[in-house]
Amino acid sequence: KVGPKASGKPTDPVGTALMAGYVGGRGKIVIDPGHGGGDPGCRNRELGVYEKDVTLDIGLRLMQLLQAQGWQVEMTRSTDRDVTYAGSPDLMELQARADVANRMGADVFVSIHCNASISPAVRGSSIYWYKSQERPLAEWLELLDESLGFEKDGLIQNNFAVLRLTSMPAVLVETAFLTNSVEGRLLANPKIRQSIAERLAQVLDRRAQASEEPAQKIEFTLRHAQILEGDLAQPEQAIARYRVIVDQLDAAHPDALDALDRLYSAADNQPELYKVLEKKAENATSAADR
Repeated sequence: KVGPKASGKPTDPVGTALMAGYVGGRGKIVIDPGHGGGDPGCRNRELGVYEKDVTLDIGLRLMQLLQAQGWQVEMTRSTDRDVTYAGSPDLMELQARADVANRMGADVFVSIHCNASISPAVRGSSIYWYKSQERPLAEWLELLDESLGFEKDGLIQNNFAVLRLTSMPAVLVETAFLTNSVEGRLLANPKIRQSIAERLAQVLDRRAQASEEPAQKIEFTLRHAQILEGDLAQPEQAIARYRVIVDQLDAAHPDALDALDRLYSAADNQPELYKVLEKKAENATSAADR
């Protein structure tokens, strides 16, 4: 796989709320068109198409769509340029891209890339994630498939620099293999690029709407907790079932995740545990209503 370099020692920064709702808008998002300037990325030699041009075109299309939805959008680059300077060290360039999102206080970071292989037969779209809270977002964005002519390569956890250096949920979208004859021609097609941007925008919009009412989601968790009360005699089953619900919250409230942590760490103290769980959810509901 070819993608941004994962240089340096991995860290695991704590992310912010996943696409929390904003009054009058969807939230803040940073789009990172991969490569650019002195770094062309990969290319399809037959078509003369460079990754940096494909990712920028998709990124600009996505920006327009998200702005129309009400997002505050910032691009790491909106022209064919380096974010730092031509010839800068790889890690410096990647840090600069993450810094754009960190300084903005973005809710989401989406890096767009094309993949490459020494074998022209290799193909497939994939979504990379690193921090635990990013997997639900990656699952939502796994939508570049056969209907566009792409094969699906699935979800992959990797400590790419732009994923580990950002302090919010971040994903890296490997749209397809530019070096593959079929997928390369698709990526060279402006209509396919527009379709990719539209699919990403639609999913991000739906995901934002689903995360805009944390109070209701906490209340749902409370109701489910009442069901789990009878399951606490089987703590492993209870933990598994409750984790499904909390994962659906997608970190909409830190209190919900804290409750999950307490459930894991104190599963053998079941009656008191449920009281703690219920109280945490009540507090989170009250905080969301204020």
